[in-house]
Amino acid sequence: MSFIRAAPPTRTTRVRMLGQHEIGNPGGKPEPGRVSAFRYVEGPMKVWIRILTGFGYVWLVLACAAVILGMVGTWMSGGFSAVQDLFSPLNVWFIAVVTLAPGAVALALAKNLTAKQAKARRPPMT
Repeated sequence: MSFIRAAPPTRTTRVRMLGQHEIGNPGGKPEPGRVSAFRYVEGPMKVWIRILTGFGYVWLVLACAAVILGMVGTWMSGGFSAVQDLFSPLNVWFIAVVTLAPGAVALALAKNLTAKQAKARRPPMT
């Protein structure tokens, strides 16, 4: 029995560098002078894409539900004219920008990161 334990893996051992040979060439042999611009991003980028996508969809669903519930509550308490007052042009701008924008921005960022990841995975043009 040995009482010496191996050191736990550090972050640098878990995240490996991605060179162009690992991204584009299926043979796995590096091309001279070709290195990916996206080092250390494979794992964290996937995580951020999932986080942003999930946050965006959840935010949009909850924001739309809040707008609909607010509209129904206003209709019940004040009638149709109160709903018309609630959805005046300035209030619609406020609803669109403040309420729905965080979800839309998160989905746009996730789409942008997905495009960057796909671009990094593409084989180089010869």
